[in-house]
Amino acid sequence: MPRSTPPPPTGIGLTALLTAGARVAENIRLDPLYRDHVAPLFLESAGARDTWWPFPGREEDALWRWLNGYIPLRTRFFDDYLLDAGRRGRHQVVVLGAGLDTRAFRLPWPCPAPGGEPGDRAATVYEIDLPSVLDFKEAVLTGRRGRPRCARAAVRADLRGNWTSGLLAAGFRPDLPTAWLAEGLAAHLGPEENDRLMESVTRLSAPGSRFATEYWNSATLRSWSEAMEGAPSMDFLRPHLRPGCRGEPEEWFAAHGWQADVHALTELAHTHLRPRALASGPRTSAAARAMNRALVVAAT
Repeated sequence: MPRSTPPPPTGIGLTALLTAGARVAENIRLDPLYRDHVAPLFLESAGARDTWWPFPGREEDALWRWLNGYIPLRTRFFDDYLLDAGRRGRHQVVVLGAGLDTRAFRLPWPCPAPGGEPGDRAATVYEIDLPSVLDFKEAVLTGRRGRPRCARAAVRADLRGNWTSGLLAAGFRPDLPTAWLAEGLAAHLGPEENDRLMESVTRLSAPGSRFATEYWNSATLRSWSEAMEGAPSMDFLRPHLRPGCRGEPEEWFAAHGWQADVHALTELAHTHLRPRALASGPRTSAAARAMNRALVVAAT
């Protein structure tokens, strides 16, 4: 690892490397749902080649099999959400708990219109995460001369505290409609923390904004954890999982002034001709049932 590169994130930040590893695995498929040319750089800087799995028994680990089937579907779902937002004129994007997300570098974002006002057509992606995660990410991207395909700002903040001031200081405009993304975040926050986060998002959202998330509640936590019980990697992940949001997604978003549209994970798998991606064994099938109502897009 180059001396100028900070060490890979630890604790909850390790999940960013697990996700990057699952995304890299999609690159070698003949029918990939996306191509991620940036994610391998993070794995190389963390001392890995084609994946990152610091736990024993990778091939026998139910969590490994689940991530390899689920992460590509989740990634493609949120890719399509953001591309649709761009086509509809929402060129301000905020990725909450961004981790090692690479969408600023690989999606075909809208370009500035000749003679237009700043922000009229140019996409801007704001990535918010803990300093340890973004310090590692920025060092890798700088060392490899990674170039985003849109305007991009990295905002170092803890989403459990005051993160809005950093976002505003980075140039975020609350008068413009925003496409928000919280991918894999709700599971690591408690009910009060998720409520506070959504209250802040709502205050910053102009009419026409959208919010996409992987919804997680206490029932999801219980069912999904039971499905993964016995996987060696769960010894690491279990302490970082929280009860998420209160109740069902339609009710929770309505309480915050949003209308939720829930997308069934099983239907998404069939749409992309991946029905077996979520059924590689009894545990992954049970995990898919627990997460079937997890993918949500909400509108103001």
